[in-house]
Amino acid sequence: MIVLAGAGGELTFAAAKLAEETGAEVVTLAVDLGGHPPAGGSIRDVTAFADDHCLPAIQANALVTGLAWPAVVRRLADAARRHGATTVAHGYTGRGERRFAAGMAAVAPDLRVLAVPGVPAAERTLWGYVAEPADRWRFPADGEFLAPEEVTVTFDSGVPVAVDGETVSVAGALRRLNRRAAAQGAGKYRTEDGRTFAAPGALALVTAHRALESGTLEPALARFKRQVDREWTTLVRDGQWFSPLKHALDSFVAEAQETVSGEVRLLLHDGRVTALDPRADETAAEHVARPGRITAQA
Repeated sequence: MIVLAGAGGELTFAAAKLAEETGAEVVTLAVDLGGHPPAGGSIRDVTAFADDHCLPAIQANALVTGLAWPAVVRRLADAARRHGATTVAHGYTGRGERRFAAGMAAVAPDLRVLAVPGVPAAERTLWGYVAEPADRWRFPADGEFLAPEEVTVTFDSGVPVAVDGETVSVAGALRRLNRRAAAQGAGKYRTEDGRTFAAPGALALVTAHRALESGTLEPALARFKRQVDREWTTLVRDGQWFSPLKHALDSFVAEAQETVSGEVRLLLHDGRVTALDPRADETAAEHVARPGRITAQA
């Protein structure tokens, strides 16, 4: 038996073709991590993805593209166990395929892994997606003028808990900021392989979180955490989400969030997200100087 994971309406056709080619029974696992409107995935799946994958990236100040595959690896391995399958299959290619193979080797080394051409991989998520002509979030046309907009994000121990004073979950914060930052043309950037990745909400939250850390972390801790952030990002890009080192860095990043509480005003304008005057809670370290303006280029 083979369990095939993917997204979109072509999954059933791909499963039938794989069954014909291999002679094996094929079970499909449809994955939607908030990337396919109007449903946008189940509340349970999207919430888990936001809390278990997007939040660690925000706290590590990492604008990485590859956040879906670790979630798919976990779900695919669990599905294989439930169905008694010995093989799993997916539609990732290139770097995504290498990441997936490394993840499955760490989680379920006994399972055989197949990369199946033509299977739509779960790459469009609440976190971001590779930009296509029909963007899911509306970006302004070239030359279109939009008045600047401000938004306030509140964090509690490194977790975004409110947008403009209204309580939100991590998933809710990403949804709102995806719309608002995209409307200002912010959140598109080039990846290492030359593609354009759109992550407007992620850019806004990482920019706000980085600014608040600058005003709440003890200086020596802040300097070391910047090194940890870079290593965390490199590990995830290299497909080492499940590695012992990544696990240890997760623990450090989580511990460092204890004082990262307060509000950050963001200016959204002209393809940029700029942090303005982060205001830390009174419990933050009193001797830490307030940062200046921090800008992230879309």
